[in-house]
Amino acid sequence: MNEKKIEERLLELNKKRHILEVLRDAFSQNISNKDILMEDYGLLAEEIDWFFNEVLKEEEEELLVSRLLPTVDRVIMEIEDEILEIMSSQVKGMRIIMLNDWRELIGSKWMGSFNGREVEKIEDDKVIVLITEEKLWTGVRGEKNILLIGPGIYYCKFHLKNMRGSITHHIPIHGVVLPYEIMNKARRSPPLTYGKFSSHYRKYLTSIALDYNLYDPEDSVRLKRIYTRIVYENLSLFEIFLKAVRSMTNLRESEIMLLSALPEYFNKILLTEEEYEKILTEKKGDIPGLMGYEPGLEKIFELASLNLGETLITLKELKRRFINYGWEIIQRILPR
Repeated sequence: MNEKKIEERLLELNKKRHILEVLRDAFSQNISNKDILMEDYGLLAEEIDWFFNEVLKEEEEELLVSRLLPTVDRVIMEIEDEILEIMSSQVKGMRIIMLNDWRELIGSKWMGSFNGREVEKIEDDKVIVLITEEKLWTGVRGEKNILLIGPGIYYCKFHLKNMRGSITHHIPIHGVVLPYEIMNKARRSPPLTYGKFSSHYRKYLTSIALDYNLYDPEDSVRLKRIYTRIVYENLSLFEIFLKAVRSMTNLRESEIMLLSALPEYFNKILLTEEEYEKILTEKKGDIPGLMGYEPGLEKIFELASLNLGETLITLKELKRRFINYGWEIIQRILPR
């Protein structure tokens, strides 16, 4: 099924779900009269006929209203299951990766500054990105590195010297570049849940597979519980992340930024020469928990055999697929 047909099918299913939800509201008020459904509930004659002739396959007057509600609920559930399966297939392989305790993970002691004032304590620092794949590449000294490309944020909750209360700050990023040994450290960190899916929820690394609904039903239920717990414990961060992804519009090649833990660009935001000059002009160098900005993006892309233009296309496609198909999936694991 091509994307146009997928969109048409989702539109059709959503329309049917809406009709059924209106009917459920009417039936719960003991109303099934066609004229009233049209006049008071705004349904069209063909929509009402679709329900009684195609869904029920029985005449309206032959049924008691009390028998209609279970049918409506069952069909809504079937429609939602199909919608979820279609959307999950369109985000296959897509994950939300969260690197917890960023400074502790990479071994950084620097706490940085904010608006020219010294940071006294960092309460929390995390990185969250939306990705589909990890790119391995070899540095100039033969060391293995890993690159995670995708829209995301660096988040920090901190305290300034001689100032009460905590401050939160975040900046958008478009990927993370790490020595492979640090990624391994995150993957092997102590699990925060046990069993088959412990790799999804660890001290330094948590991972949400957006296509989890395509897994075995029992596994899918277990994963949903784990993911709901992860999101609940990091709710404000996820809200910021989701807003940042939605806000990623009109991004240009020169504006791509990576968070780096590579020794030569340790704990810095890598950007292009053009963007670095702009940062210097605007005097935006302070980032709590990080060591500032560095114009090393083009060099990293050259070493990793990446192209800025192709990466921009990847970022925009990731956002488009997430907004069109992944958004409803992530809403299902948000606390209600």
